[in-house]
Amino acid sequence: MKVDKIGVALALVLMSVGFVAEKDPVLAEIEYSDKSVELIRLSNFEKYSRDLGLDSDTMKQESKLNELILFRLKMKEAVEEGLAKDSSILSDVKEYKERIALPYLMDKELIDPLVKEYYERSAFELRASHLLILLEENKMGKDTVDTYKKIMNIKQEIEKGLTFEAAVEKYSEDPSAKSNKGDLGYFSVGMMVYPFENGAYSAVVGKIHGPFRTQFGYHLLKVVDKRKMDWARYSQIFISLGLKPLNEDSSEAYYKINELKLRLGKGEGFEELAKAYSEDERSREVGKGGELGFVSKGELPYLELNQAADKLKNVGDVSDVVRTRAGLHILKLQRKGMGSYEETRDELRERVLSDQSRVLVKRKTLIEKLKKEIRLEFNQKIFDKFRKNFDEAKVIQDVIVPILEQKEWLLKVGSKLFVLGDFISFSKQTAGLDATLQKEEIDLLLDEFRSMSLIHYATERLASEENEFTQVMQKYQTGSMIFTLTQKKVWDLSTPTESELKAYYVENKEKFRFKDRVHVSALQIQRRKEAIEIFNELKKKKRVHSVITKSDVAFLRKPIMDSLKVLSKKDPLVKEKRERLQNEMKKIVVDDKPRSFEKLKKVYPVIYSVWQAEQDSRFELVKRKSVEKPRQMTYEEAKTAIYSEMQDVKSKQLMDNWVNSLRHAAKIKINKENLVK
Repeated sequence: MKVDKIGVALALVLMSVGFVAEKDPVLAEIEYSDKSVELIRLSNFEKYSRDLGLDSDTMKQESKLNELILFRLKMKEAVEEGLAKDSSILSDVKEYKERIALPYLMDKELIDPLVKEYYERSAFELRASHLLILLEENKMGKDTVDTYKKIMNIKQEIEKGLTFEAAVEKYSEDPSAKSNKGDLGYFSVGMMVYPFENGAYSAVVGKIHGPFRTQFGYHLLKVVDKRKMDWARYSQIFISLGLKPLNEDSSEAYYKINELKLRLGKGEGFEELAKAYSEDERSREVGKGGELGFVSKGELPYLELNQAADKLKNVGDVSDVVRTRAGLHILKLQRKGMGSYEETRDELRERVLSDQSRVLVKRKTLIEKLKKEIRLEFNQKIFDKFRKNFDEAKVIQDVIVPILEQKEWLLKVGSKLFVLGDFISFSKQTAGLDATLQKEEIDLLLDEFRSMSLIHYATERLASEENEFTQVMQKYQTGSMIFTLTQKKVWDLSTPTESELKAYYVENKEKFRFKDRVHVSALQIQRRKEAIEIFNELKKKKRVHSVITKSDVAFLRKPIMDSLKVLSKKDPLVKEKRERLQNEMKKIVVDDKPRSFEKLKKVYPVIYSVWQAEQDSRFELVKRKSVEKPRQMTYEEAKTAIYSEMQDVKSKQLMDNWVNSLRHAAKIKINKENLVK
């Protein structure tokens, strides 16, 4: 029996097309005035929805589909008007690419993997014992080989039957080994140096792991237990006791904290009271409401706090007042568990970035990866010739290298060429012009130059490859095109003229009235405690404490001193500028004279406004100057409000007209039945 191979193949193709269409149905068809047709498939819509964080609500889906259609209509017009080739847009996109490429690469290759690793490791804590053979961090060569052989011999003894505990007692050079026999107790991510943490989390429970090296030397490790980690989130209200817990200030602190505890008992919000009254500057920042972040069991800074935290069993529980050597605390259990990766990513990122050893180890891994991916060539001959300048220690600025020699190629990274002059400039910038260098330091600078060259080449190739970065840049370019088109069609045309503003004011005078107003002057003070002290002293019409302290003097003088350092001697006015700056600096002195509210204005930033208790994390002391009854605004007083109102109205009209014209110029068919799947 003959088989129609062509027919079968065609049938299979048609079936596969039907299958793809079924899996990725068309949600909308747009036929433009030039008869071209654009299809919006489910996959296009899902990507658009993900970018906007859209939920699955059907009504919102229909609304967002209409937004996506409108976006495509605008993009079509933007392309037709030549904005895809607009020089200012392309220049802006190029500048943006250069600005974000390196941070993007570092996030993708370094930071994101470290954050993910931190999250995964945080699920467990380990108990381990270790054996250490000491070796100075910078020791290389024979010392390293001898130390490695020594610890390998110990490992072989263990494999032949010597217990790990006995080996620790006999050989370990850790000063604490005699007392703890190498037992480190329980620890989790972030509690040990990163190379040791890597060794511990890659070890098998009960097996000997290593040897591996840290800055302390070579280790053998035995993980004896691995258990789930308890995490929780707490918030606190904190009142400082100062340096003398038994003086008058401490009784005032107890009064404050007990008053806050009573207010909590009456139902006032913990977060609001923390924002208003807590003296822990970090946790009372705007939006935090006293939050301390997620912590593991026993990780709070004081024993008393950890004991209080253990008693909080249910989310929402609030502790009694807890005293530590720092002050008085009230704790609240916000949630149990760390939460999902998405919820904790930003906080984990902060932890990762604060541990530079973690980042440096990962950076070395990235460099090794790039060396395998990117072709590298090195001109050893020209480097050796330059290196001979440092047979004896020399200041790099004093080393003279002929111009022709500086133009010799030193390093080829992919298609990019670096000359010796590039390396010399890098060395001067990195080490400093007056740095005294030897051969070994020149070698280290070369390693860093090679690493930086690899990283920068990797950032340049990002945009030439089909990857997430390309999509980021495409989004930015389309966003710039839409922005420019909207500016042309709407915003540039919505500016009201002066005559239109005045006519609107005459027709709508009654809309623009002032209510009761209080004219005040306000001092903005960064620290709450300082604000309260000044307020209390002003009430008593006296100032006891120094308004400008010695540390304030140093802080205020620093920018002037910096300006003096950079004055150019070639400047004909340098003498006059120097004298003026020196006179300004002389005026900044410790000031402990009694003073009035008005005199304080010379020290603290002043604003004139209606009083607010807190503004941008700064406290304000307010003095009322006058009260003004309700009245109608003058044209000049109302002008800003009129301008804003008229511009909003005109913008809406122009936008509506533009959108309608886009929709009328195209034939749009929506398949709602394919939207809800």
